[in-house]
Amino acid sequence: MIKHVLVYSILFCGTAIFACASENQELREMYESDQFERKNNLYSPSADAKRLNRAKEMLEEGLLTTASDYYHAAIIFQHGGTSIDYKTAQNLATRASKLDPNNKSAKWLACAAEDRYLLSIGKAQIWGTQFRMLKGETEWSLEPFDRTAKTDAQRIQNNVRTLEQTQKRLDEMNNKE
Repeated sequence: MIKHVLVYSILFCGTAIFACASENQELREMYESDQFERKNNLYSPSADAKRLNRAKEMLEEGLLTTASDYYHAAIIFQHGGTSIDYKTAQNLATRASKLDPNNKSAKWLACAAEDRYLLSIGKAQIWGTQFRMLKGETEWSLEPFDRTAKTDAQRIQNNVRTLEQTQKRLDEMNNKE
């Protein structure tokens, strides 16, 4: 009977059993909670830490199987607090975008996580996704930002604003429209 189920799974799902993998519901709920808190100004460092620890366990246990799983975990790692968390977010988002090349959000997140990682290790961001207001400053900034590291074509391909669009957004944030 088990052999028949396995054959049926392969025939129904395609050439690999993993094609049938279903989304990790616990991870989806963690992602939804993260996003709800941020959209409603209910951000909690302790809730972020709890989600991050559980996402690390899931990753170690091999519980991420779908593009959605990798994307959801990437968001949680992006909200971590260390360079390792940001690098992991970049890798997870890249994996999500390879599993689902139509996922524009995963492509953007891979770039944003790379920028956040670079800034966290004292280097300039290369995509221009991280707006920050440094302590003692009164305006938002993208600095340090290497504007020549990526082309606008690469930005567009990865669902990132062009340099002109980024500058316009920065001006809006600083009320310089």
